[in-house]
Amino acid sequence: MVNNQLNTNLDKKGKTNWTRCQILRYLTDMSECTQTSLQRAINIDHAAITRHLQILEVNGDIFRKRNPDNLRENIIQITEQSLSTYNSYSISHMDLYEEIFKELDSKMLVTLLDNLKKLDNNLESI
Repeated sequence: MVNNQLNTNLDKKGKTNWTRCQILRYLTDMSECTQTSLQRAINIDHAAITRHLQILEVNGDIFRKRNPDNLRENIIQITEQSLSTYNSYSISHMDLYEEIFKELDSKMLVTLLDNLKKLDNNLESI
């Protein structure tokens, strides 16, 4: 629920959603990777990664090409245009996070993080 609201707020601000920002951050660090390794790194399913990559490609943020060693595999690269705009996404996200967490002090944030870790552990054990 929080993730959906965060994506909605990012989209309203005319930027990108959280998943596409994760993709761009990963590609900024890696320069290029396979679609499968990217999918695993950000932990989303095949259909979702394909959908997000299509949007990023149409926007000129990434470039996809077939792997010459394995034609069933795509290699993903971030474009030069996207490298410069990614920095503005990061700044926009930081502003949004400051708004989200402005009423929480450090003790409350630690408690929140601990509780989220417990929920995550519980979900993994189901």
